[in-house]
Amino acid sequence: MSDHCKGTKDEEGRLTADDPERHRLTGGLTLSLGKKNLQADIRLNYEQYVYAAGRTPAVSEQSKAVLEFVAHF
Repeated sequence: MSDHCKGTKDEEGRLTADDPERHRLTGGLTLSLGKKNLQADIRLNYEQYVYAAGRTPAVSEQSKAVLEFVAHF
């Protein structure tokens, strides 16, 4: 993912990147459970984000572990 900007200019009139360039590595594991009328998945994913030196990402854009429960009827 490359640098992005919402179009906000700085004091000198230049656009600055407010969504810095990053690379992502994702890995996960899915456990499927099922019966005749209900199929369920439990998913555990990890996302590792890598930014250029000197960049400080927002909390929502940092590396994270995600646990999901998905039910299919």
